[in-house]
Amino acid sequence: MQGDSIAPAGTPSRSGQLRQPKHVSHAVERSILSSFTTRWAATGPTDPILRRLWIIGLALLGAQFLAMVAWSVLLWSHFCLTTDYLHYHTAWWLIGHGDLNPASTLVAGHHFWRNDFELIMWPLALVGLVVSHGPVLGIIQDVALVIAETVVFSWMCELAETRLTGRVRISAVLAGMVLLVANPWAFQTVSYDFHVEPLGICFIVLAARRIMQGRRAGWLWVLLAVICGNATAVLVVGLGIGMAIAVPRVWRRALGVITIGAGYLVLAITLHANMGANPINLYGYLAGSRYNSSMTLVALMGHILTHPSSVISAIWAHRVNLYANIAPGGLVGIASPLVMGIWLVNLPMVYLVRGNILSQPLFQQVALYVLVPLGTVHVLISVLRRYPRLGRIFAGLLVANALAWSVVWVPIIYHNWLIVPDQTAAVLSSIQKRIPPNAEVIASFGVSGRFSDRHFDYPIHSGNESIPISQHNTYWIVVPWAGIQTESSSTALGLVDRLVSWHAHLIVHRAGVWAFHWRVPSQFQHIRTPTQPTTLPGWTTTSHAGLPTLTGLPARWTATSDGSKGYVVSGDYFFLPSGMYRANVTLSTSVPVDVEVWNDSGDVLLSHSRVEPTHGQQTIRMSVNGERHYHQRIPDGYGPFIARRTGTTNVPHGDNIFEIRVWSPGGGLIRVTTLGFQRVTAKDSILHGDSNP
Repeated sequence: MQGDSIAPAGTPSRSGQLRQPKHVSHAVERSILSSFTTRWAATGPTDPILRRLWIIGLALLGAQFLAMVAWSVLLWSHFCLTTDYLHYHTAWWLIGHGDLNPASTLVAGHHFWRNDFELIMWPLALVGLVVSHGPVLGIIQDVALVIAETVVFSWMCELAETRLTGRVRISAVLAGMVLLVANPWAFQTVSYDFHVEPLGICFIVLAARRIMQGRRAGWLWVLLAVICGNATAVLVVGLGIGMAIAVPRVWRRALGVITIGAGYLVLAITLHANMGANPINLYGYLAGSRYNSSMTLVALMGHILTHPSSVISAIWAHRVNLYANIAPGGLVGIASPLVMGIWLVNLPMVYLVRGNILSQPLFQQVALYVLVPLGTVHVLISVLRRYPRLGRIFAGLLVANALAWSVVWVPIIYHNWLIVPDQTAAVLSSIQKRIPPNAEVIASFGVSGRFSDRHFDYPIHSGNESIPISQHNTYWIVVPWAGIQTESSSTALGLVDRLVSWHAHLIVHRAGVWAFHWRVPSQFQHIRTPTQPTTLPGWTTTSHAGLPTLTGLPARWTATSDGSKGYVVSGDYFFLPSGMYRANVTLSTSVPVDVEVWNDSGDVLLSHSRVEPTHGQQTIRMSVNGERHYHQRIPDGYGPFIARRTGTTNVPHGDNIFEIRVWSPGGGLIRVTTLGFQRVTAKDSILHGDSNP
């Protein structure tokens, strides 16, 4: 037909672009599809039944990944991110924005790389060039953990297919599937900020798989594993030990793995790139009276080897957590040679740290949550080969045990980590939008992680802490009651009072959030936070039936009742050692009120006084017998499914949490000016005629 034309292959069209014949395009598509189909068919088990189970397992792991991503996004949106997220995200953000040697927010005066030699953050910052906001780091952590589980599950299927015959293989694969997916500690790991350990275990699993298969790509995974930091380098040494035990014929490869891991640790020590975990600081206490700050690592190791009782005692003290960390994965998995090597190096690294603060199920032991199930399936296969019926019973018990741990702990994990109320998170989000990008932010420990996309940001860990002032245009975010806080509420409220006295501008006080804008005078390079006060202004501790009256001079500010029934003030949590105290409350009231003193560690009412209407201000003094020590009640599971946690606050050992509350029956006018504690002797309390319950 006239006007029709067909451009020959490879000739320009009217748009100036080359047009390819349709058959060429279809051929390319068929080639790609064929390549994918071939690779998919070569992956996973070949047995039809096992392959179906393998696909189901991958689907479950995919569902677990989606749940982890949703959980990470939820924690991020609620500001449930603490100083560790701040530490990593700030470095990641700065590297991605051109600062290739960022300062540490964890170890003051040092650069990030000197904390634990975690060089993985530099290549990881390439992701930040595309997107550096939102919960990206948390999602990267989720990806790494699920990839590690996926590799381990495929490994389990291969073991079942090559070492078992018949239908008993189904029991091994099903058990392995449940041990991986139902382990609650996987969610516990991704709940606490971001850490490089999940990335490290991902690379370790890939390295083990490839090196055991004799593939050279395994050495790349080893290198990626060690640059995840000193802790992961220790696990790489353990991997080499496990490989040598499991398959003696690959001892040369195992020795190479050990050499890489140990060499990285030596390099870190030589460059002083272990400031975040100096072994003398962490383990020096094991030397007892011989410990001093100048002790060498060789001297410490020599003492430990010649006096093993201190090591055994420290580990035995945390036997509950030792069991809890491996029980959901099947417990017997540590008997597998490959897992044994990693477990043996992980044991002292975690359970011998001063105070045993790392023994609870958390990211430091993520290697066990991934590899113990693999070892358990390895042991289960040995049982199934010899005693099929007994093996099936054993597999059933393993599945029931893992599911029970999950049923008990998943709700606890949810309530333990999602602890910033919606209203508080909304206020924090509105504040964050108001802060200029070049300002310095100092935020309470429990919510500091979300304020990390800037050059200068620091967490508030405790009282009497020196905060660097790098940018004199500062914003202070104090949240005394929400999130995982490491300072007492009274210390945080003392900081609020101090900021007011420093003439910082209060920009928001709502939903338990105090936000200040303060242009710090240029002569100040550091600001030291106040220690725990003995007296607090009433306006800092208003409760449901109270409102802060912040008009006039700060000296005249008070907590004022709003006319409803309930507590006018509460939440002034003081960390105090056991002993005798006098509680002092200055107030005025036109109706009878109740003044109460509580020990919140044990949820016990210690003292109570009925106060009749006053004529002007009056100071109420009450004797408080706080000599009995109560352990803080923290949910730790039920029955045999128990894990001991170190707590969500840094309550010093032997201290209790004391609180003063003022209760209103409703109506009238109540003003609370100050409240606090004074330590006294029992004799002093009697002589001064204090009120008693």
